Amino acid sequence: AESTDSSNQLVCDEFGNVLELNLGSNNMTGTIPLEIGALVFMSSYISSSNAISGPIPTSLGLIAPLQTFDISSNTMGGELFQAEYSGPDGLAEVIEFVANSNNFQGNIPTEIGLWSRLQTLGISGNEITGTIPTEIGHLLYMKVCLLFQNQITGAIPSEIGNLNKLSWINIERNQIGGTIPEELFSNLDLTHVILKDNFLSGTIPQKVGELSKLMHIDMDNNQITGAIPEEFYS
Repeated sequence: AESTDSSNQLVCDEFGNVLELNLGSNNMTGTIPLEIGALVFMSSYISSSNAISGPIPTSLGLIAPLQTFDISSNTMGGELFQAEYSGPDGLAEVIEFVANSNNFQGNIPTEIGLWSRLQTLGISGNEITGTIPTEIGHLLYMKVCLLFQNQITGAIPSEIGNLNKLSWINIERNQIGGTIPEELFSNLDLTHVILKDNFLSGTIPQKVGELSKLMHIDMDNNQITGAIPEEFYS
C-alpha cells in the first residue's frame, strides 16, 4: 500500500521508497542536491515556483522511472540538457519535462529524439541557443511544445509534421528564420500556433485551412508575405 502525507507532497510505497515528491510553491531556496539520484523509484518530481538556484544534478539520470520533472519558475541555471540524463544512457520514461522561466543555457540536443514518450516539453523563458533538431520529429506523443523566449536560431524542421498529437506550439520571441513548413499544419490536433516575433519569411501554407480545431494563431512581427490563404476561412 502507498502512503501519502496530508498535503500530497510526498508519496511512498510500503517499503518507504519515494514515488512522488511535490515541493512546488514552498519558498524553497538552495540547490537540488546530488543525492536526489538515490530516489531510484521516483516517477514524479515537482519543485516549481520556488527560488531554487544552481544546475540540474547529473544524478537525475539515475532515476530510471522518472516521468514528470517540473522545475519551472525558479532561478536555476547551467546547461539544461546534460548527457547524464538526456543522452543515450539517460532517462527513457520522461513524459513531462518542464523548466520554463529559469536561466538555463545550452542547446536542444539531437538525443531529445530518444525521449519517445515525451508529451510536454516546456523550456521557455531561458537562454537556450542553437537550432531545433530534426530529431524532434521522433516525439510522436508530443502534445505541448513551449520553446518561446529563448535565443533559438535556424528553421522550423519539416519533421515537426510527424507530431500528429501536437496541440500547442509556441516558439515566439526567438531568432527562428526560414519559411513555415507546410508539414507543421499536418498536425490536425493543433489548437494554438504561436510563431510571432521571429524572422520567418515566405507565405502562409494553404494547409492552415485544414486545422478544424484551431483556436489561436499568431504570426505577427515576422517577414511573412502574401495573402492569408482562402482555405483559412472555409
